[in-house]
Amino acid sequence: MYYPGKLLILITMLGSWFTGNAQNCELPVVTYFSNPTINGFDIEWIDFNSNPNYFEIEIGKRGFERRFRPDYSFIPGTTYTFNDLESGSSYELYIRTVCSSLDTSLWNGPYFYNTVIDNKTSCGLSLAIEDNSCPGGQPFLIYVDGFEDKKMGQDLVIDKLDMVIAHPWPPDLLIQLESPQGNIVDLSRFNGNGTDDYGNSRDSLCMGTASFTDNACISVEDFIPPFSGSFRPETALSNLYTGSSPDGIWKLLICDQASDDIGILKSVKLNFSEEACIIPSGFTIVDIESDNATLIWNQQNNCQNLNLTYKIKGDPVSEAIQDFVECKAGEFTVIDLLPNTSYELIVTAQCSADSNSPESCLIEFQTSCKNYNHLESFDQYGVCDSICNSKCDIPGLWSNDPMNSSDWLLGKGETLTGFTGPDGDINITGNYVYIENQPAFCSGSQDIILVSSCLSYDMSIPCSVSFYYNMYGEETGDLYLEYTTDSIFWSKLWEKSGNQGPGWKFQTVEIPVSFEYGRLRFRALKKKNALRGDIAIDHIKLIGPDTVSMKKYFIDADNDGYGNPDIQIFSCTSTPPIGYVENQDDCDDNNSQINPSAIEIECNGIDENCNGLMDDPSVNDIDYVLVNKSNESCNGLSDGTIEIMATNGSEPYNYIWSNGISGSEISGLPAGVYYCTISDFNGCVSVTDSLTIESENVMTYSIPMIAHPSCAGVRDGSVQISVDGGTEPYVVLWDDGIEGIERTDLSDGTYFPTITDSNGCELVMQEVVLAGQTALST
Repeated sequence: MYYPGKLLILITMLGSWFTGNAQNCELPVVTYFSNPTINGFDIEWIDFNSNPNYFEIEIGKRGFERRFRPDYSFIPGTTYTFNDLESGSSYELYIRTVCSSLDTSLWNGPYFYNTVIDNKTSCGLSLAIEDNSCPGGQPFLIYVDGFEDKKMGQDLVIDKLDMVIAHPWPPDLLIQLESPQGNIVDLSRFNGNGTDDYGNSRDSLCMGTASFTDNACISVEDFIPPFSGSFRPETALSNLYTGSSPDGIWKLLICDQASDDIGILKSVKLNFSEEACIIPSGFTIVDIESDNATLIWNQQNNCQNLNLTYKIKGDPVSEAIQDFVECKAGEFTVIDLLPNTSYELIVTAQCSADSNSPESCLIEFQTSCKNYNHLESFDQYGVCDSICNSKCDIPGLWSNDPMNSSDWLLGKGETLTGFTGPDGDINITGNYVYIENQPAFCSGSQDIILVSSCLSYDMSIPCSVSFYYNMYGEETGDLYLEYTTDSIFWSKLWEKSGNQGPGWKFQTVEIPVSFEYGRLRFRALKKKNALRGDIAIDHIKLIGPDTVSMKKYFIDADNDGYGNPDIQIFSCTSTPPIGYVENQDDCDDNNSQINPSAIEIECNGIDENCNGLMDDPSVNDIDYVLVNKSNESCNGLSDGTIEIMATNGSEPYNYIWSNGISGSEISGLPAGVYYCTISDFNGCVSVTDSLTIESENVMTYSIPMIAHPSCAGVRDGSVQISVDGGTEPYVVLWDDGIEGIERTDLSDGTYFPTITDSNGCELVMQEVVLAGQTALST
């Protein structure tokens, strides 16, 4: 392969073939290839031996059968110039060091390098195209001479570039041409559909070429493969005209973005013509009205005037009209056209009194039925950040949907991601709107909406909306144009899906008769995780509709005549759609009993009339007074009482206690915790604090001493009881009728004492068991 200037060899390729004794003599390493010509090139290497005798080189065309003998020997230094090679050939080279007559290094190689292609004899090439060479590309050098006194664009032009590339998948290839002055044009950027090759790779005479010429009527982007024949390059060849001679080294730059599909450059030839008058490049119709059409073009160095010849399609040539305009104007509007009519246009350039260009390809266009009411070119706004989640304010007739988390962005020039989106707006220098695809940063909506203001439609005008769109990229999603008459339900007018190729496409869409009032919107649907899927729109023209004021309506989900302020739509009609109202006064749109005209119900904590709780007494406004509370006199006697009296409410009051008893007083209460729910005449409710009934001075007992009888039947047992709590004096009555805190002379058995204090409170003790020892028998 060839690289301009010097080539530094970064990786040394060690050969496995050698002759002679290679025990001590080290390999030389090639470091540079330089100064390529059609007959050869220079090579430079380094050697790690001290005072070697000389060097030897074996060389042949790439893939040759090696003989392992030098073609060039006795080379004294570490450089060599080849000057007897064939042009446009790829060479394979091996080098070794001869340290002595008995000591020779291994062969080091292979190294590959191309000679320059001679433009005069450039058929029959076989130059490999490297895989994965993007970006940058692989340069193939072409030597052009014989035009030292000619200037490109004045004395001669590039008539065409012919080439043949054998490649099984042309969409992998970016092909560019660079002039000796360093200017570069794109010939073809990843075009094709998988059909093999550029040109006929089986034609050894190089007759069936792929030819790039500014005079072709079809661009390579629109050409249907196989790529054989003539087509316009993606960037005009005339961009290479700088008034310099074409003599020198040209570069065909080929970038292959994938692996495994190996390509071969089989021929390439630059053809020059001294018919130097050409039609300016970039000739485009950018605006069409009912009675006029505007054309733009790029200025050409030697073009003086343009002759625009146009006629109604189908009319005889004698009916054609001619307009003349200076080339340097760059723009011209053809006027006095008929509405809704198809026209044909041919352009020729005049460079001097006796120098005219050939006729252009036939350009067809159709006028609209009426001049536009509104045109949005987006040129008057500032561009937005090129980040997909950025917010972008578009203040005109068209704006981003505020309900979306992602916006259409205002852009200029190329979009951020390569191989997708436009290179500029339809006039190259202005703005456009687009959606940016960056999976690493795009977390917003996949559905992105650009919506119009309210429009009214004159049904007597059978016209349309027109626009330019760009949907270039292998992961492009969908684009829809939709309309609504109520801002709720949207209907589809037009759609386009997938990659539509580079360049702007023009589209006209009819507006339905039912569209008396309403809105239009462009809705772009991105593919998930897509990178190359930018979609752009420009030059939106409305023919027929006019703008009207937009009204805001609020949803009335409970049909009570009052709207929810949090859910709104913008509509173009003077009456709200079904289910919507003009006001936003509802405070609970899920309950028809709650609205500003409802009657307030007191003390329920609900704002029925949507004015707040100022007219709704609090549930805590009712208070109470504790009139009486008496504890349980004895544990378990259940003789406690509580009496309360409600205040601050509206009589009569209703009392419900926690034990289910009603009334302001409850009695017969055991020890425990009680509370009361009080409600008044208005339904206000309050709950009292917890009210506790306790047992008065509960008695407890213990048995500090117990002595069991010494033997069964012997009455020498005793028990002593200790009492706490209650009110002294205590009476302890045993089940055998005897009273007393202490008992003696007891036999074995079970006893049941009951304790009574002076208030009559009783405490029944657990049984007391005495057990005497059994006598031993002999």
